[in-house]
Order: sequence, then structure tokens, then C-alpha cells
Amino acid sequence: MRERMCGFMVLIIISLLVISCSEKTTEPENRVSTPEFDPPAGIYSPPLFVAITCETEGVIIRYTTDGSMPTSSSSRYTEPIEIITHTQLRAVAFKFGWKESFPGNAYYEIYDIVPDAIHPSEGDGTEENPYQIATLENLYWISANSDKWSKHYMQTADIDASATSDWFDEQGWLPIGWSPTDGRYGCFTGTYDGQGYTIEGLYSNRSEMNGNGLLGIVRNASIQNLFMTNVDITGDWYVGGLAAMACNSEIINCHVSGVVNGTRCVGGLVGSAYFYSRVSDSSSSAYVNGDVESGGLIGRADFSIVENSYSKGIVEGNRWIGGLVGTLWYSSIVNSYCTGDVTGDSVVGGLVGMNGNVSLITNCYSTGSVTGEEDTGGLVGITSEGVVVESFWDFETSGQTESSGGEGKSTEEMKTESTYTDVGWDFDTIWSINGNINEGYPYLQSNLPN
Repeated sequence: MRERMCGFMVLIIISLLVISCSEKTTEPENRVSTPEFDPPAGIYSPPLFVAITCETEGVIIRYTTDGSMPTSSSSRYTEPIEIITHTQLRAVAFKFGWKESFPGNAYYEIYDIVPDAIHPSEGDGTEENPYQIATLENLYWISANSDKWSKHYMQTADIDASATSDWFDEQGWLPIGWSPTDGRYGCFTGTYDGQGYTIEGLYSNRSEMNGNGLLGIVRNASIQNLFMTNVDITGDWYVGGLAAMACNSEIINCHVSGVVNGTRCVGGLVGSAYFYSRVSDSSSSAYVNGDVESGGLIGRADFSIVENSYSKGIVEGNRWIGGLVGTLWYSSIVNSYCTGDVTGDSVVGGLVGMNGNVSLITNCYSTGSVTGEEDTGGLVGITSEGVVVESFWDFETSGQTESSGGEGKSTEEMKTESTYTDVGWDFDTIWSINGNINEGYPYLQSNLPN
């Protein structure tokens, strides 16, 4: 009986091995190529017909138009698909005996009127020969071509961008360095030198967009010598008049005026500066309205430096609100100031709302009125593990006699040079004071108040 049982078990094991080997030998070894779309993902006017192709021959292509994953029972592709509204196309190709393809994806935005994107007439995008941006159509060409976001640019004329208020069903400008058309974040990694020219009247009303501004996300980039006047920018998280987010980038001699609205990390110039970004010799006079972590120049700074810069616009919000920077984390502000009024609920400061995590504020001042209900200070709302050195606020104009760091001074003292030189401020090469300039308060020699 035991021998019969052993023999029976051997037969079962052999059968299982045969089945296993059979399954392995019949498993497809080839995978079907991923389907491709023509025209590619992007922004178009109707009518638009999209063809789907596959390099592998003899396949059946299945697709969906709602972004869901296609299966073997999804619609079969037989002819170009008409796209009449914003559509997320996904396609998978099948072939008997082969592994099905990875899904192909393409997002199409459809508008009745699409602005012209005109290739710059001069330059090739190299560092030695930058593309020359002379018109609004040239500027939009950068936005519309994500494969050009690593190139080099120089502006060669003032640009009137007021026409953007009519673009894309009156939603306005689409930022450079932000790519909703392929369903992912994109980054601008090149350089842009405004050469002292102006972009006037840029409009973008995209209240549900995270990352709105002239530029969306800039990474390892350089933006300099650009004036943006009368902007009107609205987004959700990460909103800035110039850039929504700056990562390991430098922003030098850039200036913004107008209105910037958002929910979190909202700044007149930059929404969020992080990972060793540097903002210098820049300013904002924009009105800034952001619920959390909002500032006149920068909403939130992480591991970054702000130097020789100022803000003078009104800032309004709820929590972590600052006249220059909303929240400061592992960062520093040096030789900078704010003269704009600041209003919030909690953690509100004339210069910085929250000064936290080994951050440094040195040789700075603020003069605007400061209004808040909790943790409100003339210069800083809360300092938590941060440091404030040789910095001041005007306790008369601010309406605040307390601050979590800094020293309060009268208006007369704030307009007296010795107040600053007595603690080591450099009035030879960095600061100046003149009763007829900046309302008599100190100003920066390299960044004159406008």
C-alpha cells in the first residue's frame, strides 16, 4: 500500500512538472510595442482627428477616452478618433501569443481659439546663441514646446501680454515649465535673460492649477534681468508672479507688479523657493492674497537664500503670512526689507511669518502695518529654532510693539543711519539713506526702489 502511494505521489509530481514546463514554454516572450498618437498630445483647435499606430504588425488596438486603462473589451481602433473636447486618450495593443503593450497616453486640450506659437527668428537655443524672444508669440512658443524648456533665451524687446486675458476660454496664459498636456509635471531647466525688458499685463486665471505663473517649475535654471508689470495671476498651490516653484535655481534682478492670488505658497515673485535656490536683487510690489504660507516676495523658502531684495505690496492671508516671506525653513534673508502692509490671522510678521528650523534673518527691516490675532510680530510672527540678528521694525507704523526677534525702533530712529551702522550695516557698498528716497528709510544701492 505504501509503495502504491509513493508511486502515485511521484506521478502527481511529474504531472505538475510537465504542466509547469508547458506553461513556461507557452508564455509569450515578445511584448507588443507601445501605441503612438498622431498628432501628439497638446493644445489644438477643433476639429481634431487622432490616429493611433503601433510598430508591431498584426495587432488589435483598444482605446479609451476617459483616461481609464484599456482592456481587451474596450473600443477597437479602426479609424482616426475625432476629439471635440478635453480628452485623455489611452491605448493598448494586443497580439495573439505576445504580451500586450504598455499603455500609450496622450492628453488633448481643445479650445475654439489657440494662440499662435511663432519660432524665434534669431538664435538656436545654445548658451552661445540664445533664442531671441521679441514678441508674445515667441514667448508662447516656449510654453507650447516642452522639448525647448532646457534651452537658453534672451528677451530683445518689451512684450505686451495683455492679449492673454482672452486666451484658452479666458483662462489665460499657460506657464512655461508646467505640462498638463501629458499628465505630468515638467520643468524649465534653461536660462532666461530679460535684458531689462518688460512683460506687461500677463493674465492667467487657473484657480485649480497647482504651479501657476509666467514659469511653473524651474529647476537648475537661471532667470535674470526681467520686469513683469501689471500681472494678474491666480492659481491654487504654488503661485508666483514670475515662477510658481524654483528648485536649485537663481533669480537675479527680477521685479513684479500687479496681483497674485492663490491658496498656499503664494508669493509676488515666487511661490516656493527650495533646495538651494537663490533670489537676489529682486523685488515685488504686487498685491498678494494667499491663505497659507504667503509673502510679498516669496511664499515659502526652504534651504534657500534671499538677499538684497525687497517687497512693498500689500499681503493678505490667514496663517503663516509675511511681508517679504511667508515661511522660512533652513534658509536665510540678508540685506532685505519690506514696506508693505501685512494682514493675517495667525503667525503674521512684517518681514516673515514663521522663522523656523535654523533659519537666519540678518540686516533686515520692515515698516508696514501688521495686523493679526495670534502670534503676530512687527518683524517676525514666530521664531522657532531660527535666529534674528541686527534687524529692526518700525513700531509706530507697524502698530506692533512686540516681535519674535528683531528690535523695535521709532520712525525717527528707523530713518537715522547710525541706527544701522552702530550694529555693523554696510553703508559704503550695500545700503544708502536719503530723505527723498524710499520715504527716508534705508534702500539698497544695487536694487533701487521703484
